[in-house]
Amino acid sequence: MIGTARSQAFRSPQGRLNAVHNLVKEGIEALIVCGGDGSLTGADTLRAEWSSHIDELLTQRASPSPAYPQMPKVPETELITPDEAKKHTHFRIAGLVGSIDNDMALTDLTIGASTALHRICESIDNINTTASSHSRAFVVEVMGRHCGWLALLAGVRLGYLVAPLRPLDLTAFSVAPEQILFSSQSGLWKPVHGNKKCVKQLRA
Repeated sequence: MIGTARSQAFRSPQGRLNAVHNLVKEGIEALIVCGGDGSLTGADTLRAEWSSHIDELLTQRASPSPAYPQMPKVPETELITPDEAKKHTHFRIAGLVGSIDNDMALTDLTIGASTALHRICESIDNINTTASSHSRAFVVEVMGRHCGWLALLAGVRLGYLVAPLRPLDLTAFSVAPEQILFSSQSGLWKPVHGNKKCVKQLRA
């Protein structure tokens, strides 16, 4: 378990070259990457560039990029050997989608999505008492980026209004937004959605 986090240096070819050097020296032949769009994109980039980095490590020293002078220079004595290069001609990567947005095609449920949904429902349940005692409607904004799975499932689970992911056209409503917010049987209908533009329009 390496336990890495986001690295600005890894965004540069020099940073990935140093990563390849470290993987070869540690005898690591495969990685299981658990993460979202950034982690999996970085892993795929490393896989695509692997052969070229191996060739470069065989022919010259790996030195820090001018953009990242803090990166340590790889000593000449630690360059990979032909035998090491032969053992690491390919690099195997398995990707596990860790995303609360549940936005991976052909995947039933991504890692973390169900936990996030549980926390949303739990938090909104805790708001009910305050909403009832103060006779207020609460606008709850949830994450999801370009995917409305969390907002949709939270709305289904809690029985509240789910606002669309695209900006609202309030002129399309036959009644005022304030009447919509307070039109449920309980007198409180709390919108649950994942679009900031919708939030701003409902707050206006």
